[in-house]
Amino acid sequence: SCVLSWWRAVKQEDAPKKWKKYSEMVKKGLQAADIVVAPTQAMMHQAEELYGPFRRSTVVYNGRGQQYFQFGRKEPFVFSLGRVWDEAKNISMLAHIASDLQWPVYIAGEGKHPETGESMELDNVYFLGQLTNKEVTDWLSRASIYALPAKYERFGLTVLEAAMSGCALVVGKTESMAEVWGNAARYVDPASADELRDTIENLIEDEFCRNIMACRAVKRSHGYTADQMAQDYSYLYGQLVEAPVSVSK
Repeated sequence: SCVLSWWRAVKQEDAPKKWKKYSEMVKKGLQAADIVVAPTQAMMHQAEELYGPFRRSTVVYNGRGQQYFQFGRKEPFVFSLGRVWDEAKNISMLAHIASDLQWPVYIAGEGKHPETGESMELDNVYFLGQLTNKEVTDWLSRASIYALPAKYERFGLTVLEAAMSGCALVVGKTESMAEVWGNAARYVDPASADELRDTIENLIEDEFCRNIMACRAVKRSHGYTADQMAQDYSYLYGQLVEAPVSVSK
């Protein structure tokens, strides 16, 4: 993640001048690296545009262990995971359209802002607070739909966990999400609450389509395992170790 690409995606404008020093330091660091790695090609393109050129770059997709997640008996509810006040995750939009949905919306996270103390209390939304990994796994295994209408997402580990758990996916229409999930997710404009509501409601009403999307998500998730990620990084480290090092005399 980086401030400049976050600002463009979330604020729809360039970061303020106060971030110039940050930009210069990140650029200097990345350009000095032997290899720059990003979790998606979309994020690599953003990084090259903002901080490049790089000596060498590559993409290593994030991964999770499938053994930690299970495809359980699905129940009629929508699930999401993250800080509701996070502008990039955009979960607040999901919370605000929940009252228009037939199914309840459960959100793993606090409904109270950590700084202002303001609480979000909306109809048909249930904030679960901080959950353990085991509790998250249980909720995902039972959720029929996982929704994350993010404005900015580098890869989306929670989306991957939901896919491994057999949830139908509804995510923000970003380059990274489209790259990772292809036709295995339904995409919505992160600025359109109506589109988010209609997309989720269509999946609620169409069980056949919901099951198809869940199966696609599971199948697609098989390409993003922890083992594959480890192999890719091991290969890169091996290349660095074997590379000749120039020593100035």
